[in-house]
This record gives sequence, structure tokens and C-alpha cells, in this order.
Amino acid sequence: MDGQHIVEVVRKNLRTMMDDGADNVALGGAKDWGEYQRLVGRLEGLAIAEREILDAAQKLMASEES
Repeated sequence: MDGQHIVEVVRKNLRTMMDDGADNVALGGAKDWGEYQRLVGRLEGLAIAEREILDAAQKLMASEES
């Protein structure tokens, strides 16, 4: 399994978790304000993780091309 495939699998899993979490929040899945904040914080963390992985993969591909 090459690095690009690993990045795609991880990105897809993160995106699925983000979509499921966003649906949960949008449909009123939080029982109270504290749970809402936790869910939104989780979504923010997942988005940051996705961005970091994509940035790292892009840098790696650029360095391999040079």
C-alpha cells in the first residue's frame, strides 16, 4: 500500500466522521449546550486533522517531484 493510498483512506474516514457529526449536530443530536460544544469541537478537530494530512501529503508529493 503506497502513501497516497493511505492518505486517501484516512481522508475518507475523517470526512465520513465529519459528515456524520455535522448531520448529528444539524438534526439536534446534542442534549444540551455542553454536548453541543463538545460535538462542534470534535468537528473542528477532525477538520484540522484532515487539513494537516492533506498539507503533509501535498508537501511530500512536491518534494518527490523535485
